[in-house]
Amino acid sequence: MSDELFWADQIASSIINRKKFFYTDDKIKQPKEYTVKTSASLSGVLHIGRLSDTIRSESVYRALKDAGKKARLIWVAEDMDPFRKVPKGVPASYKKYLGMPVTDIPDPEGCHKSYADHHREEYLKVIHDFVSTKMKVYSTREEYLKGTFKPFIKKIVKQTELTRDIQNKFRKEKQLDWSPWRPICDKCGKLSTTKLTDVQDGLFHYVCQDYKFETTTATGCGHKGISDPMKGNGKLMWKSEWAAEWAMWNVVAEGAGKEYQVPGSAFWINGEIAEKVLKFPQP
Repeated sequence: MSDELFWADQIASSIINRKKFFYTDDKIKQPKEYTVKTSASLSGVLHIGRLSDTIRSESVYRALKDAGKKARLIWVAEDMDPFRKVPKGVPASYKKYLGMPVTDIPDPEGCHKSYADHHREEYLKVIHDFVSTKMKVYSTREEYLKGTFKPFIKKIVKQTELTRDIQNKFRKEKQLDWSPWRPICDKCGKLSTTKLTDVQDGLFHYVCQDYKFETTTATGCGHKGISDPMKGNGKLMWKSEWAAEWAMWNVVAEGAGKEYQVPGSAFWINGEIAEKVLKFPQP
């Protein structure tokens, strides 16, 4: 691969010419269509770094097209992330929503159906001033509810031990009770507050209790419930969800910040999960 190529052309070339997985010797079957993914968490106003991520992703997409490959660029709203703190300009009363998925919180300005939709639409209104490609837009919340994640949830839950072992290699303190599935409380609708108490026959038993973020606390309601991952009222933990997204959308490349270049970061952990658990090549 020539050092004189533009960086996006170099990445496109490495994707097209890649022969095997990164963590195993499994052979790669080149897709009929190459999917490049860009995404954003919708916990608040999307800053300039998110724009940079989308522009870089479009560059790889265009490089694949220039190489004669059929390709598409998708943008994913990571709108299952929990509401962690009340930003400036948002009513203090929104403290009651801490721990809920951002897609389930009302829009404080009242112009969209949810907090997440407000920030998503504000971003998408301006992104096409900088990106010429018409991107397919997805919502993780919608995909969970539609059941698109089901095959990948099933594989990850079935191989919880392997998924946990991949993560524990990089932890100082091993998490022996880690679970890939986080239910949404059936009573209060919060995500962060559900603590797993048992798993029986594929069903996740939980209790809803207080959960401390870095600077805030999400209040639990005390409810005890049972969650079926196949019904989608919950989410995979990020260190397994990212892998599921890659496999679900057949992603060959995705931009990310410098922190993800570090060995043991979420990018590499999800890459190993994608390859060893889902049998999908790491982007």
